[in-house]
Amino acid sequence: METKTNIDDIELLEKQQQEIAEKLAALKAQRKKEVVDEVNRLIRAFNLTASDLDLPKPEMKAQRVSNAASDKPKRKAKYRYYDSATGKEWVGIGPKPQWLKEHANPESLKIANEG
Repeated sequence: METKTNIDDIELLEKQQQEIAEKLAALKAQRKKEVVDEVNRLIRAFNLTASDLDLPKPEMKAQRVSNAASDKPKRKAKYRYYDSATGKEWVGIGPKPQWLKEHANPESLKIANEG
């Protein structure tokens, strides 16, 4: 049965992939520990300080990079448009939809937003 073999092959490969990922994570963790130990040894040997190493200040690490789009206050459209015949609605933000452009009297669909 070819289908059975394919499923078995997939399961075997997934298991191997998981085992490799776990081994890789363990090796990286061990190497990181070795590097940190060596750096600490060198810092002590040469009496280095954080300013000697030109390390970023702790508060710099915690700062969030500004995302201009998300930092802007959310605006609410003054009007929205609703076509009760078709159930289509446009909240008034973004490009005007084709159905509204093609409507015979788009102003008749305008509804003032509350708030």
